[in-house]
Amino acid sequence: MVEFTTIDAGEVKLRAVVQGQGPLVIMVHGFPESWYSWRHQIGPVAEAGFTACAIDVRGYGGSDKPHPVADYAMPHMVNDLVGVADALSPG
Repeated sequence: MVEFTTIDAGEVKLRAVVQGQGPLVIMVHGFPESWYSWRHQIGPVAEAGFTACAIDVRGYGGSDKPHPVADYAMPHMVNDLVGVADALSPG
């Protein structure tokens, strides 16, 4: 069973599954999927010595769903990943 966490990525809060310790690997799903697309990779990546983080991108699953369509432009999506990296990579 996985445990979900909420990551404050700056503009939005994203639901994620995070396992392991080590260099960060952020797993980003495509359309129309979710973190669940990465369910088979999370454990092996964590066991290999990495922090595996599979997110629901904004608008999906348990993540925030901003109303304006403009909030889904690629610069916002990229900023979300930077926010996740900042939140999970101390110092």
